[in-house]
Amino acid sequence: MEQEIDLLEIWQAIRKRIIFILLSMIIVGGLTFAVNKLIIPAKYEAKTTMIIGKPNDTSANQNNIEFNDVMVNQKLVTTYSEIIKSRSIADQVIKILDLKNFDMARYHGMISVNAIKDTEVLSVSVVDTIPARAMDMANTTAQIFQKEVKGIMNIDNVKILDEATLPKKPVSPNVLRNTIIGALIAGITASFIAVFRELNKDTYSSTQQLQNEFGISVIGVIPNVKRGEN
Repeated sequence: MEQEIDLLEIWQAIRKRIIFILLSMIIVGGLTFAVNKLIIPAKYEAKTTMIIGKPNDTSANQNNIEFNDVMVNQKLVTTYSEIIKSRSIADQVIKILDLKNFDMARYHGMISVNAIKDTEVLSVSVVDTIPARAMDMANTTAQIFQKEVKGIMNIDNVKILDEATLPKKPVSPNVLRNTIIGALIAGITASFIAVFRELNKDTYSSTQQLQNEFGISVIGVIPNVKRGEN
């Protein structure tokens, strides 16, 4: 026989076990906060930006092709992004900064190069657990790239716009967001458990509940008599 479930019944199940639900949210939220605050290492991001411009030896009579220059430079941004992530650049950064136990995989896992849409600007970001190291890696990578690209592309058209500064606040983990998500998941899970138990219970605490459930009158009650009682 199909069992109809109405919203009032669900709400009563949740209200009946509201303490259990709130405690679940507090406990899981607290554990999530502790793990994010005390166990997961904080990571900091340092970013430097560069602009791809016209070569220094561009003559004045070429001003009428400035639009084409911009288009070419925007296409170069993609090429330059790959050069920045190349082994030749990475090896120099690792050597100059004396980054012990660093290899290409670790280097690539920390650095990202992004082209700002429809511009000639590149950004180099480094995410690390050590703020000063993130800043040094971002600045050193940009400086080496600016120097090496002259020989690689035979043009001098890269300028550093903003050097990376020492990051003050971590970018991850997001403690507040993760704590709220953990508490909400715990609350939803506890609510499901409360509703499930209420809908699948096979005992009733009063004759009124029996009458409401089955729509029939109770004709007798067997008293609960313990051994030794009269």
